[in-house]
Amino acid sequence: MSKSRAYSYLLILAVLTFAIFSARFARAESPAPAAVLPSSIVVSKTPMLLDAVSSSGVCGSTVATPGTRQCIGKFGVESIANDTVKNFKTFVMGGSHMCGIDERGVRCWNSTGKFEKSVQEILAEGDTERAQLSLQEICVPQKDKTIHCHFPQEGAVQKKEVFGPFADLRDFQSSTNVICVLDGNRVICEKFRRASDSNGMTMKEIPGATALAVTWDAVCVVSPAGLDCLKSAGSEKISYHVEEKWKSVVKLFHTNYDFVCGVDKDDSPSCLKLGAKENETIDQLSPELVNPEIRVVKFKAAETSACAIVEEVKTGARSFLCGYITNMVKAPMGQDAVDFQISATGTCTVNAAGLVSCFQGSNHAPSPLPEDGSEIRSSGLCRWNNSRFHCTQAPLTLDESNFAKIIATSAKVDQATLPCVIFENRQGLREITCLESGELTADLKKFPQIGPEISGLVKSSRYICAYGETTFNCVGDPIGGAVPPNLSGIKKIFFNDDYACASDEFGFLCWGRDLDGRELTVPNELTDISAVVDFGAGQNHVCAISREKKVVCWGKNAFGQLDVPKLTNPTSIVGSGNTNCASSDEGVTCWGARHGALLSPAESKAAGANPPPVNAGN
Repeated sequence: MSKSRAYSYLLILAVLTFAIFSARFARAESPAPAAVLPSSIVVSKTPMLLDAVSSSGVCGSTVATPGTRQCIGKFGVESIANDTVKNFKTFVMGGSHMCGIDERGVRCWNSTGKFEKSVQEILAEGDTERAQLSLQEICVPQKDKTIHCHFPQEGAVQKKEVFGPFADLRDFQSSTNVICVLDGNRVICEKFRRASDSNGMTMKEIPGATALAVTWDAVCVVSPAGLDCLKSAGSEKISYHVEEKWKSVVKLFHTNYDFVCGVDKDDSPSCLKLGAKENETIDQLSPELVNPEIRVVKFKAAETSACAIVEEVKTGARSFLCGYITNMVKAPMGQDAVDFQISATGTCTVNAAGLVSCFQGSNHAPSPLPEDGSEIRSSGLCRWNNSRFHCTQAPLTLDESNFAKIIATSAKVDQATLPCVIFENRQGLREITCLESGELTADLKKFPQIGPEISGLVKSSRYICAYGETTFNCVGDPIGGAVPPNLSGIKKIFFNDDYACASDEFGFLCWGRDLDGRELTVPNELTDISAVVDFGAGQNHVCAISREKKVVCWGKNAFGQLDVPKLTNPTSIVGSGNTNCASSDEGVTCWGARHGALLSPAESKAAGANPPPVNAGN
């Protein structure tokens, strides 16, 4: 090679080297443009062990207190404090509040509305058993002979109002705008500050008055002389006086419209409707309760509904009836009830064993778990411990009478589907039962014997598997038509109708249909044993946390469910529908399809009064 060509090559090399160095130097010195993060929100700054998510809420337990479950937003079962009972004594219910008293004090298992204090605290401050709870207020008598009424904190509504003191507080009730008090022989009605008007009731003194009831436009009092009522009909006041069996009535019930009900000392009921003219009343009592072959053991009413425990005079057989005051039928639950109470949210019963069960219509309502020292577990609409399995809003088809111990459930941590349960019956044998009927229920007859090694249960709409340390037995139509893998030592498992994922002692895998045309093959970095710390799966996607503390997602991305935000040290993840939430050093971060509680303030404002609809499977 000539000297001139050699010099030329050297010059070209020097120029290229300088250019590369300059470019690298320029990139090192110049600030990089800000990265565009995917749409996400930190819904809690406290890390949690997550167990359930929807597009509008997420649930889990805080790392510091693993046994305490809480929910952000609206999701299935939103457990509140003290929602277990031990040696139950009596109900304290009304409006949308379900509470009671056990050996430790006030326990609430369902309540709506945000008050200055918790409902338990409000009730515990006064005479809990005489408290009146309604949809709009909670009123509690105090030791100083006053009544404290608390209201939900909304807008300019007052937090609390104090009435009294009263010289001889015999009874009181509230209704819509007013609170009426039986102070000795006097009836005093006062309107709440939030009310625009009151019913203007003032009654004469009634000697020996013992109990009071308030409707939306009338007030009634019973005494040894009978029942006296005063009704407001515009500017006109209509009075009523009824004797007969009302002379022996000792308790009146909070009612609505024009109905008034009461019971005597033997719990024999009387109900009537106030007519449009003075002293015009119409007896209103279900024919089932006036049958001479039936004895009413216990009767209670609220608004226009009522329930009763009745007993056949000849046989002593008992039944539980509920319905309208004028028409009561055998209730779908509570046939072993020894006591009960009614509220706008539903009816609760307690049996001789202290088991509290609540229902509304033909579905389960929130019910407390008996405190037996075992772990309380929750997922979706369901909660359970060793003694009891309960799913809110589930049909009243599950017979728990033969349950001795809950072994496992198929309740999904990410979907509100009706589950199946493995339980030990009263004879010491293990069985599987499901809340829903259909082909899968028939397949249960083909199940192998449930041995003591079985610890888990998982199902789709057409397939159910029971598993233990080395056992994986299934019946029904296999997921996606694929033969399930040989799993051992299952740590976590997810069944969709068409695909499934699991982590066991050999690693992490998925099988069934493809996700959005992609292979279900797990990404290479997640195939080693112990490569996956946790995973979550939704309608068409899967996300997993690797041991390197990286979140990897694959599948369909129509709602940004694969666009993982920046997460530092992620430890727990859940997925459902098109939504994901993960817990990390930042707290709980959610992405994908979001609305309601999973929206930022700016997003909530932009969504206005019409948030986007929930996507299928969310």
